[in-house]
Amino acid sequence: GNRHGAKNDIEDIIKKVSPEAEREVHAMLGEQRSAAYERSKDEAFREFARIARGLELPLDSTVKAYEIRRTAEAAAHELAANREMVPEQRRAALDAMRRETEQAITTAVGAPAAKEFLRDDRGWVRDAFGAKGAKR
Repeated sequence: GNRHGAKNDIEDIIKKVSPEAEREVHAMLGEQRSAAYERSKDEAFREFARIARGLELPLDSTVKAYEIRRTAEAAAHELAANREMVPEQRRAALDAMRRETEQAITTAVGAPAAKEFLRDDRGWVRDAFGAKGAKR
C-alpha cells in the first residue's frame, strides 16, 4: 500500500544525491560508517539484513555474506562476459564458482542462514551463475 510508495520515494531521493554531497557524507561519517551507509543503500544488503534479523544473526556475519555475494556476482559477471572460453568451459567455471560461493556463505553464517540467503526464489544465485546444471 502506501508504505511501499514511501519506501520508493526515499530510494529515489537517495539515488538523486549529488556526487559532491556523497563525498561530504563520506567525509563526515568516516571509513567504517561510510561503508555501512553504502551497504544500506543496496537492496541486496537490505534483503540479507532482513533475513539475518529474522534469524538473529550478528551484523558482521551478514556483512561477510553480503561481501561474498558482491564479490561472487562481480566475478561471475566477468566470467560470463569472457568470450575466450567456449560455453562449456564458462558453464563449468560458473558451476564451480557457484559451489565456492555457497560454501563460503555457509562458512560465514552457518547452514540454516545460508539456506535462506541462497534460496532459489531470491534469484541472485541464478542471476549470477545461471540455472543449476544448465547447458553442460
